[in-house]
Amino acid sequence: MAIQNMMLEFYKAKGVPEEHELGAVRIDGVMFDRFCTKLYTVDKKKIILEQKLFSALINGYVFSMSMNFNNSDDEEALMHLVMNSRFYQKK
Repeated sequence: MAIQNMMLEFYKAKGVPEEHELGAVRIDGVMFDRFCTKLYTVDKKKIILEQKLFSALINGYVFSMSMNFNNSDDEEALMHLVMNSRFYQKK
């Protein structure tokens, strides 16, 4: 995904330490690409932000969701919302 490369290049250019992971997840029968990043303080001792991007082709359109969080309670609430989403697909 081009957005992933753009994000990683931006973080590198700004000197932001990061870790990232690519994967996939099925939500309501739709297969989503998943891109997760963790952004750290300059000394890499603390995570300052986590991001999860989800994208899929649904009914001929690219559908994307983005979530940003900095604590486990927010991550849990957002993931519950995402994983319980419902999508209409034309047959």
